[in-house]
Amino acid sequence: MEDAEEMVKDYRSLGLCSQYKFEYDEAASWYQRAREILEENRDEENAVLVYHSLGTVCHAQYQFDEAENWYQQALSVSDRMGNHSQMGIEFHHLGLVEQARDMFVGDAEHWYMMAIQQWQEIGDRRSEGDECRQLGVLFHEQKELDKAEEWYGQARDIFEELQDLNRICRTYGQLGMVAEERDDIPGALLWAGRTYQLAESNNLQVLVQVKAHLARLKEKHGDDNFAAWWREFADEDPPTDLDVDPETVL
Repeated sequence: MEDAEEMVKDYRSLGLCSQYKFEYDEAASWYQRAREILEENRDEENAVLVYHSLGTVCHAQYQFDEAENWYQQALSVSDRMGNHSQMGIEFHHLGLVEQARDMFVGDAEHWYMMAIQQWQEIGDRRSEGDECRQLGVLFHEQKELDKAEEWYGQARDIFEELQDLNRICRTYGQLGMVAEERDDIPGALLWAGRTYQLAESNNLQVLVQVKAHLARLKEKHGDDNFAAWWREFADEDPPTDLDVDPETVL
């Protein structure tokens, strides 16, 4: 049994390495070897993880039906074992599959809501916040800006409660993008300004993206108007290093 466990670990590690190198056929081959051993030994706890990995390999290749089948297998076993955390992960990925298909928004919403229910049951606030933000992204992509703003707002509340600065920053940025798409430049500036201050003072990676967003808003608002707005907002001169790649967005 020990030898089998070590073989499974090695196969999974080799699969993961291949996946990182985008060698998906090779990755699937290693995961399948691990799966065969686990099923032979009736090790459902680890089989779930391999089913999920096989789903991600198919997902990355846009093989959505195959990905869905693997995620569903992982979900079924997780449900039988009462593993709510893994169930939440599978619900999330089933939502991602439907979102990527870009056909059945209601199905994606359903899976994300199921994931939220799992996170709430086990008290995982961070994952609940991530799921709320994903629902915001879903509706943002569909240009349903009111719903997007509502979900981003729920995510923001959770991340502020957790004091998760990186997630707060990204959610502020997305709220700024929603405001910009409504042509609410003052609102967009407010969110982008708050994002900039938080990212700059804590040296967060999102700073590059928010500089690009501020540069775009500055162009729309006009240099003089932007400078006046910033001085009132931050009580200091506006940043002078906003000239970054305009294609960089949050």
